[in-house]
Amino acid sequence: MNKIIVDQENIRIDKFISQKLNLSRTMVQEYIEKRLIKINNVVLTKANKIVKQGDVIEIGSAQEDKFENFEIEKQNIKFYQNLYIPIIYEDENIICLNKPVINVNKVGKQPSLFEYLLFIGKKPYLVHRLDKQTTGCLVVAKNYKTAYKISNLFKERKVKKKYFAIVEGRLKDNVIIEAPIYHTKNPLKKQVVSFGKGAKTIIKIEKYLNIENIQCLGEISFKKPIKDLTLLDIEIVTGRTHQIRVHLSNLGFPIVGDTKYGSSIDINNGQYFLLHSYFISFELDGKDYSFKSLPQWAQL
Repeated sequence: MNKIIVDQENIRIDKFISQKLNLSRTMVQEYIEKRLIKINNVVLTKANKIVKQGDVIEIGSAQEDKFENFEIEKQNIKFYQNLYIPIIYEDENIICLNKPVINVNKVGKQPSLFEYLLFIGKKPYLVHRLDKQTTGCLVVAKNYKTAYKISNLFKERKVKKKYFAIVEGRLKDNVIIEAPIYHTKNPLKKQVVSFGKGAKTIIKIEKYLNIENIQCLGEISFKKPIKDLTLLDIEIVTGRTHQIRVHLSNLGFPIVGDTKYGSSIDINNGQYFLLHSYFISFELDGKDYSFKSLPQWAQL
């Protein structure tokens, strides 16, 4: 909660807040629409209200209320005590995690990344996501202001995201896929369609693999040896749900372990597939951020 004592006379409240907190007027308007600003303990409803010296402005967020009222599930505490998620980078505004696959069979109620971060003393604002079976770089904001800015960067496609994936089969050529994605009759599954918002995926071949003698790789265990695979370097220009998974499956090269989208190979009883967010970069407040994380299997 930010509390500000007005030190000027006869100024619009949105202009005053924008100057004091270095926020855009659009962002201040969003705060007002979400009823997150109070003036002298009364919820603000209009951006053009004139304030005077001595007025007290309070600015909060729905997320902060969630932090205050959130209780960690008791059955998850021991699980979190034994869980370690590497932090690639942290400053006063953001955290970049090297997200692992979290095996949810160890506790009664499914744990969450949000709950884990609260458990280790952070106040997370999640600005993007990775599927639970996908590993790698995940950026988390530490305050609402930063979350708002990074969310807009994603919307404006100003965040560069790159992945490694191992797929079944031998892809012959690099390819750029531009095909819309929409849900099937099962709302949890997507498919390529001829209508809707576009989705663009840039796919480059790194190398071909034959894993004939390896049945266990780090924490990944295979039920049988596998061969005729392709390691791919992938960049997504858009960010649709399951985009990489759907595009590769539609191409005829499902991600190893992604049985939902056609893989014939099961890894750790469906807990894992070979898709890793290895690179993410963006510019925030005049500073360039760039994070990288390589999975063990990408170095075969």
